[in-house]
Amino acid sequence: MEFIQLKQSLKTKISPIYLLQGNDAFSLQKGMELLKKSLISMPEVNYILIEGEELQAEKLQQFILSCTAEPFLEKRRLLVVKNFHPTTKEFNKYCKFYFENPLESTVLVIVNFEEKEQKESNEKGKSKKENMKVKLEKQANVQYVACNKLQKTDILKLIARICTNHSVAIEAQAADCLVAYTLKDMLRIENELLKLIAYVNTGGCITLQNVQDMVMPEQDFKIYELSNALALQKQQEYFRIQNDMQQKGVESIAILNTLLRHYQTLLNIYVLNKSSVETAEQLHIQNFAVQKYKEQIAKIGADKLTMQYKLLVRAINDYKNGYISQELALTQVVAKIFYQ
Repeated sequence: MEFIQLKQSLKTKISPIYLLQGNDAFSLQKGMELLKKSLISMPEVNYILIEGEELQAEKLQQFILSCTAEPFLEKRRLLVVKNFHPTTKEFNKYCKFYFENPLESTVLVIVNFEEKEQKESNEKGKSKKENMKVKLEKQANVQYVACNKLQKTDILKLIARICTNHSVAIEAQAADCLVAYTLKDMLRIENELLKLIAYVNTGGCITLQNVQDMVMPEQDFKIYELSNALALQKQQEYFRIQNDMQQKGVESIAILNTLLRHYQTLLNIYVLNKSSVETAEQLHIQNFAVQKYKEQIAKIGADKLTMQYKLLVRAINDYKNGYISQELALTQVVAKIFYQ
C-alpha cells in the first residue's frame, strides 16, 4: 500500500500491525499522526512511543509483552516503535509468536526511515542468516505502507487539500512553483504553505508572485542553512547539511565556491546598507531573500563575516594553486571557522 492510500484503507479495515517504511520524513510523520488520530481518542493512556534501538533482549521481550495489555476505556491501544530493525534471531525468539497471533485491541505501528533499500549485511561475522535483519514487510499480519517521496500529482493534491482546509485558494502556477522551489520536499512545502496561507488570510488566494516573493528556492535555502550553521558555530547542523550535499554528489570545491558566493552576497548587502527593496533591485535578488540575508548578517556580525570570507578565499586559492586537495581545503576552512 502507498502512503496516499492509507487514509481510505482505515475506513474499511484496521490491521493489527502496520509497517511505515520509506525515505520520506513527511509521509512517515503524517502516517503516524493519521493512525493516532483515527484509532484512539485517549492518547494519554492508550498511546506509547518508543525507540526501536533500545529494544534488545529483555527489553524487546517486555515490549512485545506490553502489546498484549488491554486498552483503557476505549476500543484500541496504539504502540509506535521507531527505527526497529530486529535480526532474524531476535525476531524468531521474541516477536514471531505475537506477529502470528496479534491482539485485536492493540495496533502496533513500526516506523522505519530508510534512505536506501535495506540490504543484508555481508560483513565478516554477520553473514549468518540469524544475524541478518528480518524483512518485517513479509511477516504475518503486517500491513506494509510505502512512505517514499510522493509523485508531483499527489503533492499537488495535498497542497490543494491543505489550502481548502484553511479556506484559501492557490493558483495552479503557484502550486507548480512551490513544488519546483522545494524539490518536492513535503515537509518544507507544508511549512512554506502555512506561511503563505497566513499571509493571504482566510478567503484569499496564493498567487505565483506570492510564492516567488516569499519562498526561497531549495538550492539557495540549503546554502543559507549551511552558511548559517557554519557562521553561528552550529557544528552538528553544519555537518548534517554538508554530508547530505556530498552524498548527493556535490564536490568539496563546489561547496566552497557556493559558500564564497553566498558570503559575497552578504557582504554586498552589508556594504550597500540600503532598504530591502532597493537592495533587491540593485543585486537582482528576491526581496524576501534580502530580508533573510539581513537577518543572517545581524546574527553573524560584520567582523566575523569578513574574517570567514577571507578564510574561504584563501582556501580556494590554495586549492587552485595546487597546494592542497579540495577535500583538505574544505576541511581546513571549516575547522578554522569552528575552532579559531
